[in-house]
Amino acid sequence: LFFFFFSILLSLHKELLDLRYTLLCFSDGNFSCEIPLDGYVGCALQTLQAVMLHLIRQVLQVAEGDLSQRVELGEFSVVFNSMLHQMKDSLTHLKRKETELTQLADSLSREVEVRSAAMKALSRSEATFKYLAGHDPLTEVMNRRAFLEAIRDKAQAAADAELSCSLALLDVDNFKQFNDTHGHQAGDIALQ
Repeated sequence: LFFFFFSILLSLHKELLDLRYTLLCFSDGNFSCEIPLDGYVGCALQTLQAVMLHLIRQVLQVAEGDLSQRVELGEFSVVFNSMLHQMKDSLTHLKRKETELTQLADSLSREVEVRSAAMKALSRSEATFKYLAGHDPLTEVMNRRAFLEAIRDKAQAAADAELSCSLALLDVDNFKQFNDTHGHQAGDIALQ
């Protein structure tokens, strides 16, 4: 009788060790381990193992972007499915915001192009007006103000470089008589 009870205790001890081994594997996240138990406990552990392996596959699919997964696992289902629903809503919201930002960036880019073109046109216009303000429209030579500015700049540059400079002036005498004789149009051509 002693040996009978002893063999039952040994068998129970082995099953407890096998159960401990399986539970340690599960607690470490290893749901692929072989379950050495038979009977009711072994069947329950195999069911838990199958459910966990399926859940792992679903989580991997979610990680790859498939948010259509749904879990049927008691209280965990509510939390997991709610999390997936929130992720899907967040993703939709982010995509909408990305579209809005892309449209804003495109609009800003077009605005920058328009302003850049306007700045270039303004710069060209400013250069044209500056030229017109400093030059005679008939002869295109500098007017008095531009001429004096140019002389001052050149004289300063010559002084800075310790160079001498000179100035030559040309005056057309009795030009009024030329205009009176040949007309103002001929006088303009002669000045040009």
